[in-house]
Amino acid sequence: MDGAQGTQGVQGTQGTIGIGVQGTPGQQGTQGVQGSQGLIGLQGIIGVQGLQGITGNQGLQGVQGIQGNQGSQGNQGLRGIQGIQGIQGSQGIRGIQGMQGRQGGSGTQGYQGNRGTQGFQGIQGQVGAQGRQGNQGNQGTQGRQGNVGGLGAQGLLGRQGAQGSQGNQGNIGSQGNQGTTGNQGSQGNQGNVGTQGPQNIAGTQGNQGNQGNQGALGIQGNQGTQGNQGNQGNQGRQGTQGAQGNQGTQGTQSDPGVQGNQGNQGTQGTQGFQGFQGFQGNLDGFTPSLNTTSPNTPIYASQLIATGASPSIDAVIQPKNTGAFLVNLADGTSTGGDKRGTNAVDLQSARTNSVQVASGSYSTIVGGRNNGAQGNYSTAMGYEAKAIYHGEIAFSAGSFSTPGDAQTMNLMYRGVTTNGSPVELHLDGSSLHASIPSDTTWTVECLVVARRTDTDGESAGYKMYFTMDRGSLVSSVALVGTVDKKIIGEDVNGWDINVTADTSIGGPLFQATGAVGSNINWVVSARIVQVTG
Repeated sequence: MDGAQGTQGVQGTQGTIGIGVQGTPGQQGTQGVQGSQGLIGLQGIIGVQGLQGITGNQGLQGVQGIQGNQGSQGNQGLRGIQGIQGIQGSQGIRGIQGMQGRQGGSGTQGYQGNRGTQGFQGIQGQVGAQGRQGNQGNQGTQGRQGNVGGLGAQGLLGRQGAQGSQGNQGNIGSQGNQGTTGNQGSQGNQGNVGTQGPQNIAGTQGNQGNQGNQGALGIQGNQGTQGNQGNQGNQGRQGTQGAQGNQGTQGTQSDPGVQGNQGNQGTQGTQGFQGFQGFQGNLDGFTPSLNTTSPNTPIYASQLIATGASPSIDAVIQPKNTGAFLVNLADGTSTGGDKRGTNAVDLQSARTNSVQVASGSYSTIVGGRNNGAQGNYSTAMGYEAKAIYHGEIAFSAGSFSTPGDAQTMNLMYRGVTTNGSPVELHLDGSSLHASIPSDTTWTVECLVVARRTDTDGESAGYKMYFTMDRGSLVSSVALVGTVDKKIIGEDVNGWDINVTADTSIGGPLFQATGAVGSNINWVVSARIVQVTG
């Protein structure tokens, strides 16, 4: 309760209003030390108001009293004991995890406790010494927390045993009363109202008085013990889980979908392969959804949509360090395939052999089926393409008997000449050649470009066709017919490019010839049609 305010002085009789210049405002008094807050004094009787005449100049304002000190805040009460959690049921054998359901609605919040009664305000008296501030009323007890809303149905969970019921959560204890606020210090006396000057002449305004010290704030009472927390709402029913059939051959695994609603748990059957774990909880920046309407039926579509304030948002799934990006978990079988290579990208989800993956370092499979990218920096696409060379791009639409026996490829050779002697060109620019597979024939179309790098204005272009065959042995490689070579353009006579069947590598050997004192970069793009049998 607030203390009584000091008695207000009797209002003086209003003088005759004059017209004149307003006096200079008086300086504000220095603020005094804040003292103990006193009780607010009783309000004095307001004097009889005289007749209002013409408004004159305002007189000097009195000094304002010193404001009292504010009391210290009381200690917070103890929090109530949380209820005992129920015993968790034994976990069943984990099967393929279903999609996570929508979260149930949050329970209604408990009512807030009544606020404590505010102390009575003292009768206003003279604006003399300011009384101490009254004790603040006790804060009402906090209302019980509302029951938590039922949890929404969760998507089909693979063969998990029934979970034990969760114990009720303890009620939140009532909040303790707030301690009383200390008395407010007495307010300084208000300065006398200045004498009203003659009509039309403005009197000078008096100096503002010193503010009274504010009284010390009373010790705040201990906060009451917090009551028990309200009971937690019943958990939504778990959907019935369908009976799990016998484990058969695992089919093509699709991208991990958004976890949907959990169905009712049914009888647990034979444990199947454990699938990918669905996304748990909220995904910042994404909104998951499950589409089960046409055309996405009977094969449903799980979707992650990038969300945010920006009009356009990139969607990123980023491996860590040298990890690969793939759509099937490697398991060493035809289902998931062998381990992928360093920073490889494997978007193929169907294979008949575990080696049909992007196993080369920095290799790529852009989709399709039964493709393999074993060469470093290689790319395979289509159906049963096989990329085994450094930087190879392989495409196939099928095979006669094994992947790669009917396909097209692109290989890049490069090298540098600095004199007039022939220099070998390589797949990696330093040492790697392409050895033709056993019992295979290549027909090759080459585009060759050369450019001098230590001066401008010297370049050349060539085109070559040839067919090369190899039996079971590396030494059996040979040209079929002759090489058809054409000069497309040449700034300097004497530059040249040639290819031979090299029996030490079992494949083509490209050699470029430049000129003395000339640094020349050479690049060969070889488009190859391959057949094996």
